[in-house]
Amino acid sequence: MNPSGGKIARAQAISPLVEAGNIYLPHPQWAPWVNDFIEECAAFPNGAHDDQVDAMTQAILRWHLNPPQPTFYLSDIIEISPI
Repeated sequence: MNPSGGKIARAQAISPLVEAGNIYLPHPQWAPWVNDFIEECAAFPNGAHDDQVDAMTQAILRWHLNPPQPTFYLSDIIEISPI
């Protein structure tokens, strides 16, 4: 995938999703890397490292651009009669 725009532009594009609380991270108790990741995000774009932030923004942008897939329920497809 060739990302378009710069790292800052991609981060700005997903900031409304983050600010709205629509991005979830695992609890640091189960994923010890989370605290370091949050620190990297907080220091962006002036921090020493920004590769994880950029990877996250690209993943969220790509995921957000894919249209939601339809959901089918078995009860909608076949008639289920009580026993």
